[in-house]
Amino acid sequence: MQILSGANSRFLRVEQKLSVPPPYSRSVTCNCKQNTSQEPNCDANAINRRQLLLGSAAVVGSSTAGLSSSRPAAAAGAAFAATSLQFESRVSEFTLPNGLHFIVLERHNAPVVSCHTHARVGAYVEEEGSTGLAHLLEHMAFKGTPRIGSRDWRAEQPLLAAQDEVFYELRQLQQQAAASGASASRSSHMQQLQERLDKLKVEAQQLVVPNAFGSMLQEAGAVGLNAATSHDNTRYYMSLPANKLELWFALESERFQVPVLRELYTEKEVIGEERRARWENNPMGRFTYDYLLQALDNPYRRPVIGFADDFDRFGSHEVASFFSRYYHPANLTISVVGDVDPGRVQQLAEKYFGSWTAPAGAVTLDSSIQRLAAEPLPQPAVVAAAAPAAVGGAAVGGAAAGVAVAALGVAAAAPLAQLGAASAVGSTSTKQDGSSSLVWDRSGAGSSSSSSSREFSQRTAAGPLLVMGYYRPSVTGRRGTAMEVAADVLTGGRSARLIKQLVLRGSCLSASVLVGYPGDLHPGLALVTAVPPAGGDMQRFSTELQQQLDALAQDGPTPAELGRVKASARAALLSALTSNGSMSSLLASYHSVTGSWRGVLQELADVDSLRGPEVAEVAGQVFGEENRFTGLGLPL
Repeated sequence: MQILSGANSRFLRVEQKLSVPPPYSRSVTCNCKQNTSQEPNCDANAINRRQLLLGSAAVVGSSTAGLSSSRPAAAAGAAFAATSLQFESRVSEFTLPNGLHFIVLERHNAPVVSCHTHARVGAYVEEEGSTGLAHLLEHMAFKGTPRIGSRDWRAEQPLLAAQDEVFYELRQLQQQAAASGASASRSSHMQQLQERLDKLKVEAQQLVVPNAFGSMLQEAGAVGLNAATSHDNTRYYMSLPANKLELWFALESERFQVPVLRELYTEKEVIGEERRARWENNPMGRFTYDYLLQALDNPYRRPVIGFADDFDRFGSHEVASFFSRYYHPANLTISVVGDVDPGRVQQLAEKYFGSWTAPAGAVTLDSSIQRLAAEPLPQPAVVAAAAPAAVGGAAVGGAAAGVAVAALGVAAAAPLAQLGAASAVGSTSTKQDGSSSLVWDRSGAGSSSSSSSREFSQRTAAGPLLVMGYYRPSVTGRRGTAMEVAADVLTGGRSARLIKQLVLRGSCLSASVLVGYPGDLHPGLALVTAVPPAGGDMQRFSTELQQQLDALAQDGPTPAELGRVKASARAALLSALTSNGSMSSLLASYHSVTGSWRGVLQELADVDSLRGPEVAEVAGQVFGEENRFTGLGLPL
């Protein structure tokens, strides 16, 4: 069973060969770290809160055909109830005086343990002009400390300080040159500074022990050492022999309490290459970000990896400031799952993390459901005020804009200007033919695109592609669960509506529905993505998709569809319970988002108690045609 690795998807899903993934990965996983052979399904990045509950019908194997009958459903429910009780009784938790919360799940079936550090710190909290900081910090967390990763810290430290001094002097000259309109490449002084910075990096590199942090853990038997950053959070995870747990505590506490921004300017170059390869020069990545820049007006519109001009501007001072502001005990949750004793875990937590305190100016992030539910929908002002646009040149009818917004019970979005001038990333330039083009990374790398107030189109090698984004509130609480149930009814397996009615009948090549896009903590998009046949009528294709969504809103799911979803949810948790890594990720994620690891059980209860009319109501509020921003990927 292969689990999709979308970082924030609400429910656990088995890979569906007939569904298309979203236009771009919502998180950046640092595969540069050591991610060697892992136990099956132990990758903590693969399972978290947004992936947990709903599996496709394939989760329960060949018995899916009988899920609508009472006997298999009752058997699955009984097995789940028994396992759930055993699971709850083995979970313990405690909070240190500094606010750092620990969750421990005992599983004594093998002498191994999985550890997951969940930071409620993602790209969403970055200030304008500082995009990419959260992801860069994730990379830097593997660079070591004064004791770990340096051959001679006393010699290395002044070299790092000298790099900073040269970098900021060079940056100041570049900014002055840009302000005056001069060409930076013609300044001999700037060239000398760049050469000086390069030389200092080489000198400092000679004092670095490469991958010291990861090597110490790997030599102790650790596997799956990695991390991932999304808009909503950053996660660090690994598994290792249970008798090496204290080593993990020692290293994990040290890297967060006394980090060294070693190889920072070299790592920025590595990430820059990653951005160019995966996004700027990737047709799907290019299309996705251009689409999001026009569709959204909150921080979800920005790439996790950052815009190039932002990324080039900041050095160690900005990185250190971001770390001090957000990386402190109250913003972290740690889960430990495996062959452990809870009392021993608490002793180690107090020993290694007990003295850690938040610095002055630290910000504790609030992800309470009540606050998130009050955030406005992220419609740009021009979108909120507009009637539904044409799709592919043909008019699309629908109710007046704003109906769905009011039904969802949230405020209309503030005008884009209220977010500050810098938030208008991807500034618009006008072509001779009157169409507009977004500057993809604010550095002059434009893309051939055009848009109306409710439609974005672009010629791309990724085409043909249809993306229909529906504005929705935070995917939290019972309302969020209902959204995800609706999504699973639409694309959760071969018997799901879009797969059965469109894909298997040849109307489209693939289709998927992802409610939490680009993230799910804050208002964003419920994204319907589909690939039409080459040369197909895009308007007709769009109409067929919308008709399926309207039918769900009108009639709701059938009892058989709800039965499949509920059985899949139970089976998904039963599957997760077989893996230390999966459970470690799950427990930390739910505590961070819902305030308790028991949030997973509450969501399962919500799934079980949902009825067709409630799902239909939410589907009608979200998937209304008047609530849609369309993206057309037109073939070259």
